[in-house]
Amino acid sequence: MSEKSPFWTRGRLVCAGILTIAGIAYLMFPKHNYPKEVADLIRLGLKAERKGTSDNYERAISFYLAALEVAEHLDMDQTCDEYTGLQIKVGEILERLEANEAALLMYNNILENGIVWLQEDPRRAGTMSSDKVIRYLRVSVRAAEIAEAMGQISANLPMLGMWIETLQKRLPDNYTKLLTTHIMDIEEDSAIPLALYNIPLYPTNEEKKQFIHVDYNIEDTLALARDYYATLLIQNSRPGVGYHLKNENIKLMQIMGISLPRILRTQVDIASAYFICYERAVADSHDSPVNSPIATRDGPRYLELAATCLKDAISKMTETRASSTDTQDYTEEDHQDLDIAQALAIYGLGVIEAKKKNYREAMDLFKEARIRAMGSQFPELVEKIQEEWSAMVKQMNTDRVMDTDAIAEAIEYLPPVAKATSSK
Repeated sequence: MSEKSPFWTRGRLVCAGILTIAGIAYLMFPKHNYPKEVADLIRLGLKAERKGTSDNYERAISFYLAALEVAEHLDMDQTCDEYTGLQIKVGEILERLEANEAALLMYNNILENGIVWLQEDPRRAGTMSSDKVIRYLRVSVRAAEIAEAMGQISANLPMLGMWIETLQKRLPDNYTKLLTTHIMDIEEDSAIPLALYNIPLYPTNEEKKQFIHVDYNIEDTLALARDYYATLLIQNSRPGVGYHLKNENIKLMQIMGISLPRILRTQVDIASAYFICYERAVADSHDSPVNSPIATRDGPRYLELAATCLKDAISKMTETRASSTDTQDYTEEDHQDLDIAQALAIYGLGVIEAKKKNYREAMDLFKEARIRAMGSQFPELVEKIQEEWSAMVKQMNTDRVMDTDAIAEAIEYLPPVAKATSSK
């Protein structure tokens, strides 16, 4: 029921834009000082890159890599803006060439250099400029996205958490009352309460007055990065920590003015955390007890909480769509986020109804979610719905469901190969 990176729409565009802007800015901005030998190679790379074809990108990256080699030979500081900016540019071009593994190595090299630099003198964490921390955090997010797609996220999670913590320290003291979960201090999963956290649509004026904005660039970057990090935790066997991070982060996102569709997608992720706890409870009841604070036999309650959370999110989405005031300033990306959040929530309800053996209801929900996912150009979800549908048909046969019309309808909806298997 969980979905890949919550930056699936916003994040891909934001990170790609950030890296592009960062790379160009560091290379072209006159106040940055490159040695002449390096600058000459960079100019040749930029000239080739502007032509915008694969062959030209390959020529461009050959110049950029040569520039990095010369910079290293000249003993340039590998954490300075110039060197890091050139590395970001190389990573960006590697992504354009679909050499994602090489891009990940480049981004991880940037992050590791920064970590080593901080470890050499811990006092540097307090003196590093916010812009520099933001740059490291954005690179860390992009690296995590690539690693996640490659199934290698475990190595990048700690780096992402460290840069989130480093940037979080740049916020005023009043934020510490809101952001109480210290990411790097958590060694094991947290318990998820058997009660639904009430998520209002908007923060109150009183809540807004409590926070002094130091820099929206810091706060917006931090809120989105924390949200992504929490989703990765939920998907990677730490749903309790992810749950608590998301709950407190929703308030931060609201105060930052991050769009409601993005916040509602976060609420869908919280439902995923509940659902994972349900699955663990079921496994615990069938197998030996699991030594984990969230191992419980109260599975039905978690399932109900997941359903309530999703229904609440869908209700808010419907309310938002009905209000022209709420949606008049939405960008195309906001509307797409809202469409995807609704498709995910409906899909999640379908999974829950199938678990409850309410197959008719599950079929209707899966069909609606599939239509919405196709309309939102969300092929990953379409594929996931098909997998759940096939699993549901097998379970219907196992349960010897007497409603033959329902079984026939379910089989008819399967792809040809799965349909032939289910008909035997």
